[in-house]
Amino acid sequence: MKEKITAIVLSGLGGTLISYTAYFLVLQNLGINSLTRFSLVFALLILIAALLFLLFKSYDFNQTILKGILALFLFLNLIVSVKADYLDLPYTITLLPVQTIQLTPQNSQTPVTIRSYGTDLYADLNFDQISKQKGWSLNNYGHLTQTQGTAEPINWSGKPGQFIYFELASCSDCGSMQVESRGKTSSFPLDEASLPSGRLIYTFPSLAWHRILNFAALQGALLAFSALLIASARLIRVKTKPANAKADKFSFPRRIPTDLWLILFPLIIFGFKLSPVIFNDDWCQIIQPIHAGSFQFFDYAARRPMHLSLHWVISKIFPLHQAVIMMQVIQLAVIILIGLVIYRLLQKLLGDKDWLALLGALLCVVYPSDYTYFYLSLLGTRFAFLITLTAMLLFTRYLESNRIANVWASVVLVLAGLLIYEGQFGVYLVWPLVIGLIFSFNSLKDRTAGLAVYYLPALVFPVWRFGIQPLFYQDSKFGHLTEVFSGIIPSINWGFRTILGGFWPPYQDASWLTVKNYLILAAALIFCVLAYLAANQAAQANHPRKAAQQTQCNYRWQLAAGILLWAGGYFPIIINYPPNIWGHLSRVNIFTVPGAVLILSALLQIITTSLGWGQNASASAVNASMILLIFLGAAVHVQVQQSFIRSWQETKSFYQQVFNLAPDLEEGTQIYLYLHGEDGTQTTHRPLITTSWEPRCAFFVFYDSKVNQFAYSYQKITVPDFPGLSVLGGNIQDQYLPTLNPEHLLALSYDLGTKQVKVIEDISGYLGAGYQEKYHPLDLITPQEQENLSRRLID
Repeated sequence: MKEKITAIVLSGLGGTLISYTAYFLVLQNLGINSLTRFSLVFALLILIAALLFLLFKSYDFNQTILKGILALFLFLNLIVSVKADYLDLPYTITLLPVQTIQLTPQNSQTPVTIRSYGTDLYADLNFDQISKQKGWSLNNYGHLTQTQGTAEPINWSGKPGQFIYFELASCSDCGSMQVESRGKTSSFPLDEASLPSGRLIYTFPSLAWHRILNFAALQGALLAFSALLIASARLIRVKTKPANAKADKFSFPRRIPTDLWLILFPLIIFGFKLSPVIFNDDWCQIIQPIHAGSFQFFDYAARRPMHLSLHWVISKIFPLHQAVIMMQVIQLAVIILIGLVIYRLLQKLLGDKDWLALLGALLCVVYPSDYTYFYLSLLGTRFAFLITLTAMLLFTRYLESNRIANVWASVVLVLAGLLIYEGQFGVYLVWPLVIGLIFSFNSLKDRTAGLAVYYLPALVFPVWRFGIQPLFYQDSKFGHLTEVFSGIIPSINWGFRTILGGFWPPYQDASWLTVKNYLILAAALIFCVLAYLAANQAAQANHPRKAAQQTQCNYRWQLAAGILLWAGGYFPIIINYPPNIWGHLSRVNIFTVPGAVLILSALLQIITTSLGWGQNASASAVNASMILLIFLGAAVHVQVQQSFIRSWQETKSFYQQVFNLAPDLEEGTQIYLYLHGEDGTQTTHRPLITTSWEPRCAFFVFYDSKVNQFAYSYQKITVPDFPGLSVLGGNIQDQYLPTLNPEHLLALSYDLGTKQVKVIEDISGYLGAGYQEKYHPLDLITPQEQENLSRRLID
């Protein structure tokens, strides 16, 4: 009876899948009334329920298939999360009326501006017709602005359940607007002139029930699809030969040492693309202090006193232009070492599945949720992560050997790592819990003294950060701590999207496929094929370890351990940065990678074993899936590196042109850069200027401190929303225009299309007529009397 009841429930969920799909793809576009829609949906539910009941009746429903259904359900949610925002779902399966919104300006002499995000408002309104007939215009930023004169009301009608999400700009001379939501039968004026500052955002209608019901319908559809897929596979029941314990022709990893796999793969993917790229914070945190001679090994007056300790050591050995290259070489070595340590940690968690531990470590090396590989300022961050992972490994060996010296060594490493960077702290904190889940907490009962020592940094570091360090450095980030709780749900939502979101290639064309990239991908493909064959050979041979070391890892606990590590990887960095894959800010995901790999591998193992396949077929499917993710991750990183190199080439060309125009400058010169023209690849590489401080520090270095101010403005540029997925470019603002002194001003123009730099001789059209009279840029340009060695950075 229990099996039949379960089958009936899952049948209803299966019907939800079909009705949900039919509703959005067909029914909502037919223009039929609500009663007819309801009748068709109800009929589909009955039909699918009957089919699923017959399907489930053909075998006994057991715990194994339930695990598979839940695992596949979670896996599908990860896939859906890449392109769907669970907190901003515009449609619902419920039969809600069409919403009609009317926007009516109240004063023709005080125009208003409307911005809209995440809806079909602009597409539905037809801007061409609006600008001609209704007294509205569309500016370069995509904002709908009322022109002088009487503007007619704007009417917007959505599909069933669709909403409108718009923003009203506030200013001192803005007028008011009446916003009427016909679906809610409410109308009220919004006086923009009365707003104190900033802007107001309005959403019509209320989306609470829309989101709840849509989320429930989506989950029902995914759960039903999972049940259908696994049930069908169980009925087919794939037959496979039993494992052959003598299969040893390609013995893995004996003929090719495991560590060699983990060393060769990063060298193939990253080693051939190393380029001295300098980006964003690198200029002000590293290049300028080295040039100025103000670098310190331990800096009390810094948030992270030893964050730049490795950079300091390198800068003392090599000149600046060579030090940059060495920083990247050492960062590659750190990435390789991280892979080696993660492999040994996964060995402990996965028991006798050495081949899966290796595939997991390879995936960690190229996991594409982090686009900051080889940023100079991230060297310290990765080194701190390596130290912490090593400390976790030492604690695990303490549990095996009971040598307390391992724990004390781990404490010293962790405290040193926390002085470099603190983002990995959460992974360190949850590691004993992970060990307890996998090996049962009995392994920790007799180790309470060692566990107490292990958690000493959890007491020492907060005392340092909140009690001692403020005596030397006042951390402005503390003011943002209260934002954690108000934004935790959106952050978790974005966190789910980062698990699989990075596997979507940033480039959608072949412009990145140079000859070198072709060769790298070919080598990566050959490597992945060999790794797949080796992993399959090892899985079928399944050479167990000694009985004392053998561990049977329960997939459910492996999944729980992965979730713990993944969540711990976001603490405490999530306090200031939401999870995202958005250019340089994707560094927030660095510490979550081991947890994400465990989650994916556990889900894949649960799903394949629940399909009714044999041991060999299940292992082969898991290995193939992991290899596919490894190759996709490698391809994405090759694309990202190509983007970096392209952006760096543009940066070097820009500064070389500037040096030709102005070999040297007078003391106190101010630079203004106007960027114009069109560049159709804004989403696949960084803009030339992404922040105001980056070029300011660069000019400071290249002109020996003679440039004391930098300003810029774009004629037009696409600023992607934050947070985002798979966005390689990203600029914080489209202009930075502080107060400038025309007597010390050198204005330059840069054409984004032709990549040419010119001196602006008539500045009145850029900064106003008042600048031109005192503006004499050529008087500021002087010949270079002494070579600036720092300019070798862009040779």
